[in-house]
Amino acid sequence: MAVLETLVLYVFVPVGVAVVASLLMRSAAQETIQSLPSGALPDQGRGRLPVGFALAAAPIPLGLVMWTLVRPIADAIDAGTMVGAADATSLLFWAAVAFAFAAAASGASLTLCTRSRMGNFLGSDFGRVLPVAVIPFTGVVFGLVLNFLLLGYLLDFIPGGAGTAFAAAAPVQAVVSAFQAYTVATLAFPAATLASNRVRDTSQRGFLRAVVLMEAGELPVLLGLIWAFLAIGGL
Repeated sequence: MAVLETLVLYVFVPVGVAVVASLLMRSAAQETIQSLPSGALPDQGRGRLPVGFALAAAPIPLGLVMWTLVRPIADAIDAGTMVGAADATSLLFWAAVAFAFAAAASGASLTLCTRSRMGNFLGSDFGRVLPVAVIPFTGVVFGLVLNFLLLGYLLDFIPGGAGTAFAAAAPVQAVVSAFQAYTVATLAFPAATLASNRVRDTSQRGFLRAVVLMEAGELPVLLGLIWAFLAIGGL
């Protein structure tokens, strides 16, 4: 069961998010292009929508790498050979949930940002929209870092590993709570995107306001990162 759960959370969720985000961005781009006087996209804008698709798909290879690395742990849990299997299952599940939510929040934020600013995204203000749209992806990177930190601990307890005594219940629960908090914190990014989208001016001052509002969504994620980092260090 652990193998299936991790496959869904690390791989299927990012893939699903990327597909939905790409379809929504594509439909918004088509509407924007049809509204142009020429009814066609200028040459300079033709390579920009694929950039959006690439950003939406960015969590997929990260999730594939992560699932490949946690597969021995999941196999050991399913086979009943993992030391502290119940606690390991809980830790692995919530770490995977945190990554999946970060990928979903990143995809949702990217979609909200690009659909709201599609005219600018395909036009001359592409260089101002892209940095704003990329900010929520940091949540995926932070989630990946936390997963790697936990992976280093869990691998000691698979058959042949160096670990013999799993952490006490209190430290394990602290890590689970930290990953749960990080999961909730990633939802700040779509909220920040909605606030940032209200800034319609893409001039220098408007761009800075849009960036600041988007960065405000990163503060809860940073706090969640620090909390989880300290909790994992206590294992």
